[in-house]
Amino acid sequence: MTNKSDNPYQPPQSMQDIDLHTEVVAYPIIKVIIGYAILGSLCGVIVSILGVLAMEGFVIKNKVDWTFGITIVSAIGFMPALITGCILAWRKFIITNLFDYIKIALLASIISASYGFLVLYFFIKVHKMGTDEVKIFLLMGLVGAISAVIVGKLLLPKK
Repeated sequence: MTNKSDNPYQPPQSMQDIDLHTEVVAYPIIKVIIGYAILGSLCGVIVSILGVLAMEGFVIKNKVDWTFGITIVSAIGFMPALITGCILAWRKFIITNLFDYIKIALLASIISASYGFLVLYFFIKVHKMGTDEVKIFLLMGLVGAISAVIVGKLLLPKK
């Protein structure tokens, strides 16, 4: 025969037995996936625009090219951001320290650079990879890393 106090899984007998400081919060899976898909590609567009403006001396020469470029960058950036959000939500990633931001940046840069390689190789049909293409992969990885860390700071739960 066991005593009631030996079983730690007894239901509380009164309101004084309930610890109000322990709360169970569900992980925001949908918020992370949709947030990364929308905000990640938008943040990637903003980072790309700022980078191009810095290289061009902050002068907009042709507005049609800019509109087309923004559309292409946001369409291309949507898939890596969505994949990053799905992986982080699947793993139920919680930010506990500064090193977690580095993990997010590495994950997003690998996904973005790999996606850039697939787009160039299969859709644009660039079969000879030179230094310019490698620079594009690295740039896409950098933009993906920056935008993933910014969105992670906004959306991911912290401990």
